[in-house]
Amino acid sequence: MKLLIFVCVVAMGVTVVMIFQLVRQELTSRNVRDSTINKAAEISRQETALAGLKKNFWGKKDDLEKLTKQVEELKKTTDTLKQEKITLEGKIGTCNKEKGDVEKTKNEVTDSFGKRKDEHDEAKQIAQKTIEDLKARILEREKTICLSVDTTNAEARKLCGIGDPQ
Repeated sequence: MKLLIFVCVVAMGVTVVMIFQLVRQELTSRNVRDSTINKAAEISRQETALAGLKKNFWGKKDDLEKLTKQVEELKKTTDTLKQEKITLEGKIGTCNKEKGDVEKTKNEVTDSFGKRKDEHDEAKQIAQKTIEDLKARILEREKTICLSVDTTNAEARKLCGIGDPQ
């Protein structure tokens, strides 16, 4: 009987140890399961955040590509404007040269015109002086002719400006 009690006590001891091990193992597995659930939830949150970051990244990348295209277009526009500026500066240089040539020609024409005007004025004065001399000579001749004209003739008196004899 002692043996039976001993076996019962040992069986009860083994059962108690097994129950203790089972409870401990159950608590450990529950902790692992809770930890796994928490980690899965954390991973899910991180995946959601990562998806948001990826979406943000792709949006920023698209914006960057658009901005890069705009920069390239602006560079092309700048290059075109620089070329146009160089072309226009060349045209301005040509225009300024032509303007200088035209001004030089204008000055030459103005000087030539002034000289021609002076020559014309001189010729005009000489012509007037010659006309005055010729008029004076004609008047002298008329006086000489009128002195020798027969004053009895009415036509001769009229030409010489002599009044009618009364």
